[in-house]
Amino acid sequence: MFFFCDSLKSIRGNNYTIPKWLIEYAKYDSNLSRCIAETKSTFSYFAYDRIIKLLQEWQQKREYETTAQWQVRVTEETRAEQLKKIQKQLLAEYIEQQRPKTIKSSIGHYDADYGIFPITVDNMGTFYLQVPIAEAAKVKEKWHKAKIFPTYGIVEDRLAITSAEVNVNGKKYKTDDKYETPPEIAINLPPLQINLDNGIAKKDDTATPAAIDNSIDINIPTNSSNNANTFAVIIGNEDYQQVSKVQYAKNDAKIFAAYCEKTLGLPQKNIKLYQDATFGIMLSAVENIQNIAKAFKGDINIIFYYAGHGVPNESTNEAFLLPTDANGSNTAACYPINKLLKELKELNTNSVTVFMDACFSGAQRGEGMLASARGVAIKAKKVEPQGNMVVFSAASADETAYPYKEKGHGLFTYFLLKKLNETKGDVTLGELGDYISEKVAQESVVSNGKSQTPTVTVSQAVSDSWRNCKLR
Repeated sequence: MFFFCDSLKSIRGNNYTIPKWLIEYAKYDSNLSRCIAETKSTFSYFAYDRIIKLLQEWQQKREYETTAQWQVRVTEETRAEQLKKIQKQLLAEYIEQQRPKTIKSSIGHYDADYGIFPITVDNMGTFYLQVPIAEAAKVKEKWHKAKIFPTYGIVEDRLAITSAEVNVNGKKYKTDDKYETPPEIAINLPPLQINLDNGIAKKDDTATPAAIDNSIDINIPTNSSNNANTFAVIIGNEDYQQVSKVQYAKNDAKIFAAYCEKTLGLPQKNIKLYQDATFGIMLSAVENIQNIAKAFKGDINIIFYYAGHGVPNESTNEAFLLPTDANGSNTAACYPINKLLKELKELNTNSVTVFMDACFSGAQRGEGMLASARGVAIKAKKVEPQGNMVVFSAASADETAYPYKEKGHGLFTYFLLKKLNETKGDVTLGELGDYISEKVAQESVVSNGKSQTPTVTVSQAVSDSWRNCKLR
């Protein structure tokens, strides 16, 4: 499992129960026993199952609560607030459980330029104490009598002293700076729904939890290969400020990022994930990959993934990605597809693979039109890949890209992930394109009664070779 895990910091998953065989094995292997103990001491291990349990209890319809009252009380927004409250509650419990009864500390070498002492606390790391230079020698001399009054928080998933006040030599001293690191636990919560069969009314447009098959989100194949020269830019735009949201776009982006790391072998630091990106953030995302390509002198591969709204310019039919702070009525505040592809081409990298789970006809991802779009679909101009580039699009120019509600993903993204899952990432771009096109077209006709035709567009430079290329 994780033998020889000296660098292990935390483990995240759907269940934190350590198997009995591993505990038994630990009796004969002191290093493994230490790993288990360290894992069980993390905030994630302490809180994960409790968070799920408390949220499930909170979002159940109460006995004397009407459906209308439930729908007001339980929303995505109120659940997010409840999650914060639960984490705060569990953090207090975790600190109370983990904090040491006595604090053993040592004082380090004084930094006269900054006026601070490093204070090391057993098993708790180091904090920095502000002490005037004129008082520093006396503080160090009397340190064995110092009394520390700490404030605890979470740093790298473990208990740490985030600030402190120290009484020594009859005076009070404080840490140089107070900082807080909010605990982050990767929790894959399904869309909010309730079950009619249990006397609870169903929410508007989401499937019941029992109907959602999120197996591809959980059972992600792991590949030991190191794809160190591939970088991924991943954008999931779901919660728009001025137009309707894009169902599951953030989950699409998050799970695709997980596949990039686990299945395609990209180091985590090579994956840049942007959720609900504004125009400024999208500009920064492109600038970041430009700087990376420049530093590597182009000797890299790029994967660019986007899930969200796309819009056409009604005068020119040019296609744009829609930032979350725009509504599409003024495309000057949107990101032109052809400009993006031109910028990626100019990086002169080994390869660029683009995945776009969006449509550019003015339709939403699902049903209806964007508020800024006319009542008829517009056939956006075909994108023009350049350099060593392959572009996978979710739908043809005048079609809608649909969500796959039973799976909690966009239809296009679901089958992209499913093929990566089935092949453990060992799939050619040709096989991937054929699979996505066939499966999406079939499922869309059956589920939506309408066509959705994914397309693969390639640059002239790779027109003869792209089908045999792979993402890893």
